[in-house]
Amino acid sequence: MRELINHKMILNWTNHLLQESPNVNRTEATSMCGVPGRADNGTQISLYPAALYNPGQKAEYSCQPGFALLGDSTRTCQNDGSWSGRRPRCVDNLAYKKAVASSRVVNHYRPDLIVDGNPKSCIYLDTRVGDRFIQIDLKKNHLISGLILHVPDGFVQELTVFIAEKLESAPGIQYRRCTPRLSQVNSPKVQIECRGEDGPIAVPGRFLHIRDERQVHDFYFALCEIEIYGLPDAPMACGLPDLPAFAAPANQSQLLEEKHGHIFSPTCQAGFVLRGSKVLRCVDGNWIGSEVTQCVAVECHPLVPVINGRIDLFPTRGLSNNSFNSVARYRCSDGYMIFGGDAARTCGLDGLWTGSPPFCRPTDCQLPRPISNALYNLVDNHTKPGAIAQYTCFNGYVPQRILADKPLQTAIVCQQSGVWKEGNFHCALRTTYYPPVSISFSTTADNMSSETTQEPIMPDPSSSTTARVQTSSIKEIEFVKPVPVTTSVVELMEKDVTPGTDSSLV
Repeated sequence: MRELINHKMILNWTNHLLQESPNVNRTEATSMCGVPGRADNGTQISLYPAALYNPGQKAEYSCQPGFALLGDSTRTCQNDGSWSGRRPRCVDNLAYKKAVASSRVVNHYRPDLIVDGNPKSCIYLDTRVGDRFIQIDLKKNHLISGLILHVPDGFVQELTVFIAEKLESAPGIQYRRCTPRLSQVNSPKVQIECRGEDGPIAVPGRFLHIRDERQVHDFYFALCEIEIYGLPDAPMACGLPDLPAFAAPANQSQLLEEKHGHIFSPTCQAGFVLRGSKVLRCVDGNWIGSEVTQCVAVECHPLVPVINGRIDLFPTRGLSNNSFNSVARYRCSDGYMIFGGDAARTCGLDGLWTGSPPFCRPTDCQLPRPISNALYNLVDNHTKPGAIAQYTCFNGYVPQRILADKPLQTAIVCQQSGVWKEGNFHCALRTTYYPPVSISFSTTADNMSSETTQEPIMPDPSSSTTARVQTSSIKEIEFVKPVPVTTSVVELMEKDVTPGTDSSLV
């Protein structure tokens, strides 16, 4: 019990330090949106293709040919991490490429342009004709729930929509209004629900008949596309649900589960835990439970602030500072350096920070490293930033550059980072140079001589040569001029006399 109380006190103290201490730099977490869902028989195009979306980013929806989009074609990521509106649905377009009849069209536009699936191809009815209409034959009776009208931008229309049912008996055709009142069309896309005069959810019929009700003909009666949808014969499929931020992408098993079982089991990425509904169920084209499903990141305990330094936290985008994969970097104040522990730590899958915390100690470069055949002297007698260490080579050694393109530098400086700035030298052995010695022989006393040059030799004090070398100093070299003799070389050889000596000694 006492240990539990102590642990709670330490945790509260740590949280207090984190709230009050300025040396922990925190980043505010922002809510992110996951991948938006996709309708069955539809496509979802993200304007910012990614697995995570910032608030304000959008996704656009469209349907495959032959299907009509019900709902908003654009959704926006909101500040709470959810997508605006409901995921749109793609339903059968009963009017797609069906037969069309109309009053006179200007410029020979074909009436079937309004059922070709392209909302940018339009027709314009001639306003000089008194009864202006468009009629689409759906080939058989349907329970029509509504229609979507596309008109050119800037056009304002006023019209009545009728549903004509083909009867087996007289009168053969029965017309009903789709809506009890006139329909105003003042935007490029308008959805009209058919409820009939007595309020049923759908109106039976085979023909859709639209009549221009405007009294002032200041614009053409123009239509670009008509999409008609009815009550489905079977429960609607749901497609893919909205996935929460940091959810794992849908795999093949989940797709088959959605298609055949009408359920979906979301999963989260590594380092995240699923909260909320673990199984989503498809009900009439809508997923139940997806709005409360979340992937919550594993959290690590708050870090204790470092004295004489700070901790910079770098969380994963959209998460809090102490969440999975967040990186903590320790930095020391001027005059201090990191010592011990780990300068960078990461929040792991187990909810623990990797490594151990370091601490900040006064910056010190420590003693300089030894260099062969040299001694150093601390000029200011310390090893803190700004200290200078001067190296001196031993007797018999001289400093030489290591890098030929940089000046000779035998002093090093302690830097703010606590590291000595290296010099540019090494101590090389001092060498002695002996010049070559030349010995001459003369065959005549007058002007004939024959010179023989030997390779450089070391002087021998015991030998008698015409050149005496002083070995104590390389600069003290004395060359003695050879004494002229009249004896030939052959005679010298017969008498075994050394050239350059006096013959009277023999």
